[in-house]
Amino acid sequence: MNMRPAEVQFEKKQNQAEVSVPFADVPSGVWRLYVLVWLSLFAVLWWMFGSQRHSAFMLVVSTAFAVIYFAVPLAMLRRFRKRASTITRSSLQTLTGKVAWSEATIQIILIPASITFGLIAIALFAL
Repeated sequence: MNMRPAEVQFEKKQNQAEVSVPFADVPSGVWRLYVLVWLSLFAVLWWMFGSQRHSAFMLVVSTAFAVIYFAVPLAMLRRFRKRASTITRSSLQTLTGKVAWSEATIQIILIPASITFGLIAIALFAL
């Protein structure tokens, strides 16, 4: 007698049918924008706090973690050389339903962009 929930059985059948390529469901332009926003965040942090020795040390540590944070997905993409040919779908399927690409891009970029703009406002106010 099999006591597994239906979701686990469905997921198991789906995983056997196709091999998932990491990050292939999101267009590369969205990832480039994501990395650009994070780079601008770190540029603002270095501009604000890089002049003092103790804070510069913490920024070096944080920058090292950020490099690792972005290097792992890149290594996974290079490991799985297969890429989605072109993403022509008009929406992205999530756990809660379909989301339009524009909405998905906003959800991906919103938090780092908000932090970046907030730090820029604080830096300008502090001048």
